[in-house]
Amino acid sequence: MHLTKIGLIFLLILSITVCKAQNNDSIVSVSQQIPEKYISQIADKVDDINQKLSKQTLKALRKFEQQEAKIKRKLLQKDSTAKEAFAFSTQKINELQNDFNSLPDKAVNKLNGEYNAYLDTLQSTFKFLQQGDLINKSRQLQDKLSGTSAKIDALEKKLQKAGEIKKYLKERKEFLKQQLEKFGMVKQLRKIEKTTYYYTEYIKEYKSLLTDRKKLEQKAMSLLYATPLFKKFVSENSMLASLLRLPGESSTTNPLQNIAGIQTRASVQQVMQDRIATAGPNAVQQIQQQVQDAQAELSKLKDKIAQYGSADAEIPGFKPNSQKTKGLLKRLEYGANMQFAKSNNYFPNSSDIAFSVGYKLNDKSAVGVGASYRIGLGTGWNNIKFISQGLGLRSYMDWKLKGQFYVSGGYEQNYNTAIRSIQQLNIYSAWTSSGLLGISKKYQMNKKLKGQVQLLYDFLSNQHLPKTQPVIFRFGYSIK
Repeated sequence: MHLTKIGLIFLLILSITVCKAQNNDSIVSVSQQIPEKYISQIADKVDDINQKLSKQTLKALRKFEQQEAKIKRKLLQKDSTAKEAFAFSTQKINELQNDFNSLPDKAVNKLNGEYNAYLDTLQSTFKFLQQGDLINKSRQLQDKLSGTSAKIDALEKKLQKAGEIKKYLKERKEFLKQQLEKFGMVKQLRKIEKTTYYYTEYIKEYKSLLTDRKKLEQKAMSLLYATPLFKKFVSENSMLASLLRLPGESSTTNPLQNIAGIQTRASVQQVMQDRIATAGPNAVQQIQQQVQDAQAELSKLKDKIAQYGSADAEIPGFKPNSQKTKGLLKRLEYGANMQFAKSNNYFPNSSDIAFSVGYKLNDKSAVGVGASYRIGLGTGWNNIKFISQGLGLRSYMDWKLKGQFYVSGGYEQNYNTAIRSIQQLNIYSAWTSSGLLGISKKYQMNKKLKGQVQLLYDFLSNQHLPKTQPVIFRFGYSIK
């Protein structure tokens, strides 16, 4: 009997050991599937956003200081006592600049800033990868992991400091507005309004870029979240967990368990069942109606949030340009179009195929350049022949008129002769100029693709020898 008990205990210990070993093996297996390229991708992304945020923050502070100095000079001409309102302004701007430049070495109280769930998870991920022997770490890889973790921490601090700077600029702008309203000088505040507004939009754009996960990052996170140990590690070691944890508690304690007043799911379900039982036969219908009403209210709140952005959103006193805070690639649009021309005594039927690249100046206008290739199609159905008939260089500008309609114009140079050698293109007199102006209609086909039709008039067609058709119809597509 005694031997049987010892045997059972031995088997129990052995099974627990085997389970732990299997669990560790699976964790190591999953961790080793995470490519080194993932670490490099995160490091590059964090570096890029860090540099952009630093550049725009220091630029915003310099511009704000210069604009405030101009306001100060004009205000002192009307009120000599207004000097007190600007007594510590320059000192505060310099203090904010120095604090920002000293990051990440300067300590930052994370409780005062806005919580960033993405950075919190990212920091926890790299801490997890750094522990133990989860991955085969060479010295170089260890340095890369710790270096990337330090970069994430630095960006987290800079985003928090940027939030403080944004708050100060807004408060200072409101203070100046009150001072200027007394003397009817509110228009002098327009530049400061723009500086404050666009700085806020830049921060939003950088946060959006930060949370844009590429395929490699998505794969890595999917692998990690497939392991229970990673989920447990994040729930115990993230910044959010540390905020909820009570003083004296270990990191292995679930912070939600010991918070007074937190109800479990089972207790909530029991309360609901008890209330339904005592509410009578129509209780279920009443609850369903209340749920529908609550959902309707939530939808209204979501619409308001979508309309105004966030809690700190403000309605600017000018028409903002949403393209201003976007990077170069996000402001580019790519297009392709075609046009046809009938045959005459000099030219066969032809088709022009063109490709273009445009740059969005603002929400209403764009400029761009392009190139076209002309294919001769023959002189009729009985004489179809494909031949090279020339090429062209284009420039264009679109300006939004209303809705889907745009005023379109452009200048083009076309070479309308079959190309037999590159040297032909050097003969400038062989090129013809076109000055175009007309109407375009752009219509959305899906999230990224737009259709486009154009009706244009060539004001230089009378100068062409031989004469070309003045009215041009084009159709095509654009991708943003």
